[in-house]
Amino acid sequence: MSSGVKASFLITNARTRGGQFIVGTQVRPSLPYEGHTLQSQIALVEHLTGTEIERSYIAVTA
Repeated sequence: MSSGVKASFLITNARTRGGQFIVGTQVRPSLPYEGHTLQSQIALVEHLTGTEIERSYIAVTA
């Protein structure tokens, strides 16, 4: 049985004077596949910011 967690961070894409900003985070048990967390992460950030996400990128790490 595998154990662990998947941490998901959503940051701004455009660099601004202050840098890039984390606008959403989630922690999920049992290391789900990245595709399983993307939809809920986008929905969270859209809710928090009131802005529709136009484009997303995924950085897959081991």
